[in-house]
Amino acid sequence: MKIVYLDTSAIVDLAKFTKKRYWKKLDDLLRDGNHTLVMSTTHLYEFAKGRKENDYTAMYLDTLLPYIQWIIPPWYIWEEEVKGALYYHNTGGRHEFRRLYDLFFTMYTTVNRKYRRLKYDLRQPTSVAETIEFFKKDKVYLETQEVAEYSAKMVKRIREKAVIWQSWRSTLRFHIRDCWPQETVTGLKIPFEHAFLDGLLGVADLCMPSLVFATKLHRVKYNSSERVEPNDFIDEFHASFVPYCDSIMHDKTTCRRARQTGSEFGARFTSEPEELLEILAR
Repeated sequence: MKIVYLDTSAIVDLAKFTKKRYWKKLDDLLRDGNHTLVMSTTHLYEFAKGRKENDYTAMYLDTLLPYIQWIIPPWYIWEEEVKGALYYHNTGGRHEFRRLYDLFFTMYTTVNRKYRRLKYDLRQPTSVAETIEFFKKDKVYLETQEVAEYSAKMVKRIREKAVIWQSWRSTLRFHIRDCWPQETVTGLKIPFEHAFLDGLLGVADLCMPSLVFATKLHRVKYNSSERVEPNDFIDEFHASFVPYCDSIMHDKTTCRRARQTGSEFGARFTSEPEELLEILAR
C-alpha cells in the first residue's frame, strides 16, 4: 500500500479538476485499493478557517472515504519518536507506534486525552463535512493554532542564540526537550536530563525521522532574517509527515526548501500531479 499526502490546496485542486488529465489519473489511483490518501488535522484546521469551496471539496472527499486514512498530528509523532529514541538508546529495541487510522474520530480520541470522552458522544461526525464542522465548532482547531504559535516563539527564542542556530543538531536539542514524553515505552517516567541528549542525537536519523526533517526544513527558511509567523508552520506540519509517506504534493516553495535540506526525503516532494504519479510509479 502506497501512502499519498496532498497539502490542502492540492486537495482542493483534486476536487476541482478531477476530470482533467493528470488529476483524473490520480483520482483513479486513489481508488484502486493499492493507494491511500492520508489526511491530518492540519487539513481540517485550514478547512475550518473556511472558504466556500470547502463544501464541494468535502463532498468530493466523502466519495474517497473508503480510501482515506488519518495520520496523528505531528507533535504526537514527534513525542512518539523521542520516546522510541529513548527506548532504542537504552535497550537497542525498536518502538513501532500506530500512525494511521481509518476514522478521524478513532485517531483523535486515541492520541488526545482531552477528547477521549467524545468516543461516547453520539455527535460523532460521519462525513468529511461533519468532521470539519466538528473541528470548528468544538474549537479542536485551536490546538493546531496553539502549536503553531508556540513554534514561532521557539524559533525566535533560538535565534537569540545565533551560534547554536547554525547547527541543526544543536537546534534539535531544543526540539527533543520540547517533545520529551511524559513516560517511556515501558511506562517509566523519566524527567528531561541533558545527559540523555548526546545519546539521542546519535540515533536521531534512525528513530526520529520526522523531527529531524522538520528541524532541517524550517532552518532553511528561518536561518535567514525573514519574519517568522505561526502560519508559516502550517506548511511545515504538512511537510513533516514525509518520512511516513511515499510522496507529498506541496507548494513549489516548500518543495524547493525540502530539497535544500539535503535530506533523502526531499525527493518525495512535488508540486505537480504529473510528477506525483511518476514518484508513485517508482
